[in-house]
Amino acid sequence: MNDMQQIDCPPLLEKASPDIYRQNLFRILELQIDVTPQDVQRQQKMRQMRANLQVAAAQQGGGGLALKPPPSDDEVRTAGERLNRPIDRLLDEIFWFWPLQTGAKTDPALKAVSDGKVEAARKLWKAAQESADQAALARHNLAVLEHLLVLDEALREDLAKLDRNARQQHLLQSRRSLDLWHEVVESDLFWQAVRERIRERNDAQLTSGFARRIRNTLPSALLLIGARLALMAAERGDSGPARDQIRMLRSTKFGSAAVDEAVRTALDPLRQRVRAAVERAKEAWEADPRRGAEHVRSLHEQASLHLGIVENLLPVDDLTRIALADSVAEAMLSGQIAYGRKTEDWAGSLELLKLAKRVAAGSSMKSRLDENVQAVEDNHETGNDWCSAGYWDLPEETVAELEALREKVRAGEFEATIAGLLALGAADGEAPLRRCLSHALSRHGIKLNNDAQSAFSPNEVLDKILQHVSDMDHITWRFPDPNAHTVPMCPHCLRSDYNSWVRLTYKDIEVFMCEGCSQKHNANVQRERTKLWKEVEKSLEYILLADEIDPGDKGVERILKSAKEVANDLDG
Repeated sequence: MNDMQQIDCPPLLEKASPDIYRQNLFRILELQIDVTPQDVQRQQKMRQMRANLQVAAAQQGGGGLALKPPPSDDEVRTAGERLNRPIDRLLDEIFWFWPLQTGAKTDPALKAVSDGKVEAARKLWKAAQESADQAALARHNLAVLEHLLVLDEALREDLAKLDRNARQQHLLQSRRSLDLWHEVVESDLFWQAVRERIRERNDAQLTSGFARRIRNTLPSALLLIGARLALMAAERGDSGPARDQIRMLRSTKFGSAAVDEAVRTALDPLRQRVRAAVERAKEAWEADPRRGAEHVRSLHEQASLHLGIVENLLPVDDLTRIALADSVAEAMLSGQIAYGRKTEDWAGSLELLKLAKRVAAGSSMKSRLDENVQAVEDNHETGNDWCSAGYWDLPEETVAELEALREKVRAGEFEATIAGLLALGAADGEAPLRRCLSHALSRHGIKLNNDAQSAFSPNEVLDKILQHVSDMDHITWRFPDPNAHTVPMCPHCLRSDYNSWVRLTYKDIEVFMCEGCSQKHNANVQRERTKLWKEVEKSLEYILLADEIDPGDKGVERILKSAKEVANDLDG
């Protein structure tokens, strides 16, 4: 098996659900796998006659394995249609009982099943395992029987309500049925019988290659049935039985890696639901970021149910589990950013980030959330926001005007924003309006201060000296010697007709300049300081006004303190 080319059989994977035996066409139609078209027609006529006469069948052909309740007319009709489809029929034959030597009508074990004597059939098949020419089919029939009974019980009973011994017995029987199926997968004699059956059919849709694909896919299908059974339990909230089922699957001979892959496949619909929930939430908060917190919480509530199921079924370090959890956490982060940017509700944003941290599973995502928590905490501490309590309760037309002005603030159009706010009566208006005006004034003051300090260039002379020094070689560059008859060129004006000079250190480099250049440097410093002072004074006025209009804002108080320190340094 290991060296065979692994080619999937999609139709088999589509059938792989816990009701695979309840949907088996031979069980529904109460027929054996060697049924002929004439047999089907005869049975249909009998069904129709009983229906017309309103007479119940004396005995169901399935005996102890007959479906309860009986299949509906639609189920019978669908099963009849599938009987005429070669691929569907062959796959259902794989999951039903085969006659060992003689035809199904005379096979003692199949007759025992029809008579409701399931235990007698089991004994016959167990005994037949000792016969070389019957062992493969007998083992296959035992696998079908044990698996059918296990799945019937799982679909019929609430396993969570069974006592511990009953649950353990059920798991033991489940493990035994899958071990039998493993032997079937490994049995070359059984698959030889499948290929012979395909040759007898002589149908273009059925090839020996199709038999190989069934064999290669069967382990995945069997594990997928078990994984979907676990998923059903987890979705009902029965986490204990769900985890027990996964542990049982891992204990089989199919291997843990194959089990994890089957679980991931079983979880595909759930993962699709999570992705759909994420997309809906994103669309919602992008359309209305003001309600972003509500949408993020809704996403968390929906996704947490699904992620809890995934956590019950996949290992902690499973990449699919981590990626799914992180996709939700990342979406919640995106929603928080949209909400925080719109409302500046930093306390609410912190709560959203805490929810996202409960969801995140990967170290990288956790680090990103920690960084954003720190940024939001800084914003909360910093203050000086545009929005304040009551902002969104203002009349809609007022909010619309304020939001338009807010965009001007973000674009750096502070004077236009201030003019617009004054036109709205913000100077002596409601608290949210005063907060907006204070924000615009303080931001304008900050910009004036920053622009002034960026333009402050008192060291023009010294910068030119460093440039000249870097261009000179060690021979032409030297300091003046008071005892020498000549002096070197001043590294600023490049003249040598000076009588005095000044030595100083600039940018950790010792340089000199002539007295005339020194005076020029001092005058430039004073001129630049005067210009800077005027701009800082102007910026300070804006910030003082911001503090006056909306006193007590921590952000404005911090900005004012910083601006005063700059002013004091200049005055000093």
